[in-house]
Amino acid sequence: VRVVLAGGENDDTYFTKLIEDCGAFVVADRYCFGSLPGREEIEIRDGETAMNAIARHYIDTNECPRFMNPEKVHGRKKYFKQLAEDYNADGLIIQQMKFCEYWEYERMYCQHVMESDYGLPCMGIEKEYVNTSTGQLRTRFQAFVEALERIRLIFAHSIGTSELEKRLRIETGFRRSIHHARKLLDLLRRLPVKTISD
Repeated sequence: VRVVLAGGENDDTYFTKLIEDCGAFVVADRYCFGSLPGREEIEIRDGETAMNAIARHYIDTNECPRFMNPEKVHGRKKYFKQLAEDYNADGLIIQQMKFCEYWEYERMYCQHVMESDYGLPCMGIEKEYVNTSTGQLRTRFQAFVEALERIRLIFAHSIGTSELEKRLRIETGFRRSIHHARKLLDLLRRLPVKTISD
């Protein structure tokens, strides 16, 4: 499955490797200063120093939740959805560095909004700067990848509603409740169904 990573500052390449070792393919990362928009050209305007141009660029393009005006809050969600579409991603993983209060709030809110309003499966995690709990992270990533794979299978085989609820409740790895399964079912009903002939 293909995933987009987003969240607070993260320069830990092992974190990305851990996700990919669990069966996901990271197609883009949008941390506070990730590969996106890190590869954009920075324009130096007339009379502007290079340092001022860099500072202006990061202030204008930064997706940090500390920019809390309504345009930035809603724009961040639209941007994540656009990234998923541009890179043909199946899901979004939002990571929050422990004690980063801005991303702690955003992770919880964004996870809900991305699934309910944009129909994009989303997983939120909190991590320490150093990966000390890799076993727990691996388990969560594997469950998320498995859930995304099952959603793909559901589209491919167009199974019945009762069977879908049963699989979502029992097999996805989320194992929360039938209420969560119905929310996912509602999400799936809103997406176009593609079938693969045997």
